[in-house]
Amino acid sequence: MTTEITYKRNVERIENTGNPSEIWGLKSAKSFEGFCNGKIAQFLKSGNKEHEMITRFFLQAYRRFHPETTLEVPISPFKGFSGVEIVEYPTYFQTIQHRKTDNGVKEIKHKIEKGMLEYVKNAIEGQNINEKVHTRYIAQEFCKIADISLNSKKRPFFDGNGWNFEMFFGDRKIYVPFNLCLKILEYYGFIRYYKNGEIERISEKFEIQSEFT
Repeated sequence: MTTEITYKRNVERIENTGNPSEIWGLKSAKSFEGFCNGKIAQFLKSGNKEHEMITRFFLQAYRRFHPETTLEVPISPFKGFSGVEIVEYPTYFQTIQHRKTDNGVKEIKHKIEKGMLEYVKNAIEGQNINEKVHTRYIAQEFCKIADISLNSKKRPFFDGNGWNFEMFFGDRKIYVPFNLCLKILEYYGFIRYYKNGEIERISEKFEIQSEFT
């Protein structure tokens, strides 16, 4: 006589799709990549490896069909133009700005390495969620993490009185890329960047993807 063994599995059934606006992270995300990165961060925190890998799969599939993503980051506009264009590559972002001149419109491009963006992100991650801090403090933490003590003219950012933000702000070669990093992080929903110079961290985590991750 043989005995038949029956195995039972718990099956999760979804009766309806629910309200899409109530999906975690959907309101704050401004792009599909930003939404996926937010979900990946959520699954990493909860230890849900299966959902993390599934989300990474769909994100990689999206990037295959959209190898370069053009995004809009609002800045103080002038008539006819209203933002910074951002093109993402595996190891860097290229920002394209338009400035009005007496001779017309000038296109200004900057290459922002993802390594620098990582330093700025790490400086902000030390702040509490929804806590506002001034840019000068984030700039100080950024210089410490990135091990930068001198400006482009070899003058120290830290003197006898401590951190010299005016020295940092006045060095356009380092301040402009730093400022653009903040705008990129704002676009992806990691921070809010206020006109008075304050920065508010609004997301638990933000993963910067590159060809090495």
